[in-house]
Amino acid sequence: MVSSIFSQSSRLSSTIAQKEHLEKKLQASKKDTKVLKQHIRLLHDKDYIGEIARRDYLLSKKGEIIFSKPNIDKH
Repeated sequence: MVSSIFSQSSRLSSTIAQKEHLEKKLQASKKDTKVLKQHIRLLHDKDYIGEIARRDYLLSKKGEIIFSKPNIDKH
């Protein structure tokens, strides 16, 4: 009987630890979901898309001149 109680106690501890681990993963997933939904909202904004196009692909609006500066890595 003592052996059975000890065995069940051990399984219960393991299950509780697994539950806590999964709850942490769930919270992290919820946080990631929130960030991704915000990013999706931004991608529906034409001004935001234009900003990315100008910054990353050096595209410009009509009459706009783009100056790029070199990346200087300081080691």
